[in-house]
Amino acid sequence: MANFLNWSWTSAHVQTEVVNGEYITSEAALIAAGPPRLDNISNPFRSARAATTGALDSAPIILQPIGLMSNFQANQNRNVNRLFEIGSARAYMIPGRHFAAFSMGRIMFFGPSLLRMLYAWYPDANMTFPHGQFEVGTKTSNSIGPGGSWPTIGGEDAPGFGPSTAKIVGQQNNVDNPKNNADFWINLTSIVFRQSLGLCMLLKASNNKTYGACYLEDCMLEGHGFGLDSNNVVITEAVNGQFDRIRPIHILGV
Repeated sequence: MANFLNWSWTSAHVQTEVVNGEYITSEAALIAAGPPRLDNISNPFRSARAATTGALDSAPIILQPIGLMSNFQANQNRNVNRLFEIGSARAYMIPGRHFAAFSMGRIMFFGPSLLRMLYAWYPDANMTFPHGQFEVGTKTSNSIGPGGSWPTIGGEDAPGFGPSTAKIVGQQNNVDNPKNNADFWINLTSIVFRQSLGLCMLLKASNNKTYGACYLEDCMLEGHGFGLDSNNVVITEAVNGQFDRIRPIHILGV
């Protein structure tokens, strides 16, 4: 990077380390849903190397990439208090509380809905109702960390719906039947959505070089919606909520 002494506005850019093709693009970004805290991704889902370095590598982990996403946004805000004193015109700046929120939109298709994707790692062992073909299969324990566990969900508190004989999403006896799609999670009053989740974001440059990654911890959903428009061919659904903090992480071997 050019400094003040060798800066030349006629012959060089301000940041001389900027290389063509190394810009960050949404085409090379990935959003994945997982457990509430980064520390919840533990053995056997993290390798011994990752457990000691705090980094994630190619070991199997319980993160579900979310496809067909049209937009994603994460915002952080901190209140700042300005304090004055008698006898001076100067002010003291006191940092206040930190607030963070996120939102995302996704195109609907005949398969797992956005809410189902966000809670894809929810332990199948705790599902006492049929929930279609979309199963993670890697998370069978109730444990989500010290002193925490996922509740058992069933009956009218189910986030989705579907008959017990449905073995494939939207199909029964080889006949298409939309009411069988138990992966259409839409009941935001379900106790499932009283549980928090985590979001992992991986960013790459347009030349496929890894730029960085982070984990949004303790995400809680506040709203979900979808709408129809006669001028739009596709239907999108969206969620918004708040999260506790962003933890930067280093992805090994990516």
